[in-house]
Amino acid sequence: MKNIFLHILVLFIVVAPSYSQINRGGQPFTYDTVYQRKVEEQTRKCPEIRNVAVVADLDKAIAQLWNAIEFCCSEYGEEIYNPLVKAINQLNSYYKRQLAARASRRKAKVDVDKEEPIFPC
Repeated sequence: MKNIFLHILVLFIVVAPSYSQINRGGQPFTYDTVYQRKVEEQTRKCPEIRNVAVVADLDKAIAQLWNAIEFCCSEYGEEIYNPLVKAINQLNSYYKRQLAARASRRKAKVDVDKEEPIFPC
């Protein structure tokens, strides 16, 4: 009898406060709520990324790449860098086509899950 009383006392002293700490907000204690809370905590820790800053950095990097290619063409001859320039231009036109296709799909409100993807040439 004394042993059962001790277990009940431990339950109220140790387990109940930790349960109430986990169960803050009045939500039922389930795996889903604990998982959701953990995901929310992790997303608060992640830094916020601004697309404008990423695009600006990308524009700077592309400008530096073209400047380096132009410099190397003047130093070592254009025939060496023509295949590279051609490949970069193909990728550039591919991504421009992708952006145009996205914009037209968005305007037409097409279900993109049922369409075939566009692959680069």
